[in-house]
Amino acid sequence: MFQNKILIICTTFNFPNELNQAIQCILSVLNSRNDTYCTVIDNLSKDEKVHEILDNINHKNLSVIKKNMNIGKAMVTNHYLKETLNHENCPRVVISMDPDVKFDVESFNKLIDAL
Repeated sequence: MFQNKILIICTTFNFPNELNQAIQCILSVLNSRNDTYCTVIDNLSKDEKVHEILDNINHKNLSVIKKNMNIGKAMVTNHYLKETLNHENCPRVVISMDPDVKFDVESFNKLIDAL
């Protein structure tokens, strides 16, 4: 699925306003590139607005994983990578981001081109 693609991993915990802005940035990128995927990992957010946002995302290249225990961003991201990626399913680029990061398509494309 991710072989030679770009994978964005966004790990979130509460902060719905910031998450909503980040999701809009991510969706803009996903709509402009067919080689980019995103997984949003919710680390047991307590804010119902976060769950509303995540439950209403609908994009073929974006998946949402809701964890039932908060084990921290680094650990949950590493666990996801270990479970998901292997030699036959290895992205060209992995971007791990916080949900308060904002960017536009042009900036994202420049970052990818620079790699």
